[in-house]
Amino acid sequence: MAERINIIMTTRTTSIEGVGELDTPAGTAATVDFSRKVNRLILLAAAAVLLNAVYDYSARPVEARLLDHGDALPEFNLSLLGGGQASRQGFMGKPMLYYFYANWCPCSHESVANIRKAVEEGKASGLNVMFVGIQDSQENLEKFARTHRLEFPVAVEGGQMFADRVGVSITPTTVFVDGDGVIQSFFVGKVERLGQLEDGLKSIMPQGQPGASPPSA
Repeated sequence: MAERINIIMTTRTTSIEGVGELDTPAGTAATVDFSRKVNRLILLAAAAVLLNAVYDYSARPVEARLLDHGDALPEFNLSLLGGGQASRQGFMGKPMLYYFYANWCPCSHESVANIRKAVEEGKASGLNVMFVGIQDSQENLEKFARTHRLEFPVAVEGGQMFADRVGVSITPTTVFVDGDGVIQSFFVGKVERLGQLEDGLKSIMPQGQPGASPPSA
C-alpha cells in the first residue's frame, strides 16, 4: 500500500482546455505551457502572412484588369532605349501596336519577325509600333533590342507600370490602338504567322489603305 501511495503522490492532475483532466507526471505542466506558447506564435506568424497577402492583393491598382475593346489607352511615360521619353499624346493620330515583351520569354523573341513584317507592310498607312519591356531588368530589355536590332522605339523603363494599367500580365501581348488612342484589339501569346494579326490590324488601319488587310501567311 505504501508503494502505491508514493506513486500517486508523485503525480499531479493537469487540465488541458478541450481535453479534460489528465494524470501527467510532475513538471509536465511547464512543457505543455511552452508548447502552447510556441503554437500561439506559429498561429500569429501565419495570420500575419495571410493578412499581408490580403493587403498586397487589395492594394493592386484598379487598372490591373485587362482593358477591353473601346477602352482608352491609359496615359504612360516611358523611358526609351537610347534616351528620350514617350507618352500617349505623342502617338495620337497614328495606328499603333504596343508589343509587350520580356527577354526571358522565348515566345517574345520568336514573335519579333512577324511584328516587324506587319509594321513594314503597314508603314505606308502610318502604322507604328512601340516595344514595351516588362517583367525583366533594364539590362535584359536592352539586350533583347540589341539581339533583334530593333529600329523601332523600345521602352526599357516604366513599362511595367504601363502594363499594369492596361492589365497585361502575359508576354508577349500585342495591343492594337487606333489613331484616337482607343484600344481595338489584343493578341495574347506567340505570333506564329502574320495572319494571326490580321483582325487586329484591320481594326486600327484606315479602311482601304495599304496594310489594312495583310496576307495570311
